[in-house]
Amino acid sequence: MIRVLKPADAPTNLLRIGRVKTAEDCANYDECPDDYVTGKKGFARTERERRRQRAIYGAKPIKTTLVTAHRSKCCYCETRYVDSRHLAIEHFRPKTGVRQSRKHAEEYPGYYWLAYDWDNLLLSCHECNSDCKGTLFPLSNPRARARSHHDDSTVERALLINPALQDPRDHIRFSNETPFHRTRKGSVTIEVIGLRRDSLRETRLKYLAELRHNLDLVDVAGSHPRILELRRLGDEAQALIDSAILPDAPFSSMAIDYLDT
Repeated sequence: MIRVLKPADAPTNLLRIGRVKTAEDCANYDECPDDYVTGKKGFARTERERRRQRAIYGAKPIKTTLVTAHRSKCCYCETRYVDSRHLAIEHFRPKTGVRQSRKHAEEYPGYYWLAYDWDNLLLSCHECNSDCKGTLFPLSNPRARARSHHDDSTVERALLINPALQDPRDHIRFSNETPFHRTRKGSVTIEVIGLRRDSLRETRLKYLAELRHNLDLVDVAGSHPRILELRRLGDEAQALIDSAILPDAPFSSMAIDYLDT
């Protein structure tokens, strides 16, 4: 689970400018709601409009705060990036449009009134965010979906894990490199986010190979306590094993389950 951020943690730029832009978008919607529902109009159709959006929710102070809270990791797959340019601002509730499932058509206009809401912003890698999740946001009660700022989105029962509010380990665990669900929410999250995709599997396997190597070093060092060099290598390996389960480590949830088996 990522560090929980409070409204007081939000950079003032988001609170001030974001509220103004949200009020503007809500007023525009109220002028001609049917045009937004049919997709005739949108809140960020042109590149200029998209840049204006990103300049608010993607401002450097906001991303810096999220990178720290997320420990430089994708909030979904736990891949850790030294270069934060590989991580993007993710809207938990999609801002432009929304789909209940991959077989359903996209509905408009999306959660436009939450585009600058601090509680709706996460940090994700491109694969989880754009290639897999996109505008998917399944609900267990799709008829209760909030369709405009006049509706209450808090009554929705989302089928995706929000790692800022829920511990993913309550819903997903690992068998070696493979995630498996403990709840329906875990099952839907694994499918929507693509947590079993081949590229992730390969990366996890490499990480587990390093972990096994360190475990072997510890065992060998323990069998030869009088060999100082082996003892040193064993101590270093144990330190790496201990660090693998810390929140800052990549794939820490997988490492916890692997070391518990």
